[in-house]
Amino acid sequence: MMKKVFVCVVCAVLWGAVCVPVFSAEKDSAPVTQKKKGFLGFGASAPAQELGSGTLFLRNAAGTKAVSHEMQALYFPTQDEAVLKFRSFGMNNFACFDREMRDALREAFESYKSDFSERRLDDRNKKSYKAYVTLYGKYRWGVINGASVAKPKTHLGYRFIKGRPYFCITYEETLAEHPGQSDKNAEFFRGNWLLLSRSQIAALEPLIDEQKISGLMQKPFPEEEEAEDENDGYKGYVPE
Repeated sequence: MMKKVFVCVVCAVLWGAVCVPVFSAEKDSAPVTQKKKGFLGFGASAPAQELGSGTLFLRNAAGTKAVSHEMQALYFPTQDEAVLKFRSFGMNNFACFDREMRDALREAFESYKSDFSERRLDDRNKKSYKAYVTLYGKYRWGVINGASVAKPKTHLGYRFIKGRPYFCITYEETLAEHPGQSDKNAEFFRGNWLLLSRSQIAALEPLIDEQKISGLMQKPFPEEEEAEDENDGYKGYVPE
């Protein structure tokens, strides 16, 4: 009987020795504050500005159909990024357009509309998806926010789906730069196609108009005036 009691006491002491420091460390340590990422992980220094809303097409899982999706256009002054937000396969997706991408999109839109009018779009051209320009874009995605970030090679061109031509933004597969912690598959970006009809292009162009965006850019905060010190200039003893 004494052995059993002794074993129990030893176990209790050892368990307490292991557990107590863990709880006391949480109790005694100073609270840890996490820096806010801001809206959707885009930064907290300036709120998002809503540019408008509309629709775009995404391919289905088989890549054989163009499916319409609602999208919201936002502008983030801190990053100088226009963002198209939409949902696909249960995820929030954010196509981010910096100034370089916006300029490239405008030029590509004009080329596409000209090619469409002049009937130069060729459904036999297997490289039509990169007919206009190739550059590196930025793409965010996540279950709730845009925690995962990738900067994939991005092509501007067109694709034919079911015999119909669409302007296409093609994002290639790549590894994420900042993988989301909650999604085990977030470290790999599987690529995407954003498909636009001519009417959708016409609706999107004014939303990412540079004059409109320039009016939304973040203005610097006014510098705080230095408060006058009531003891300024006094050389003697100043009581605390």
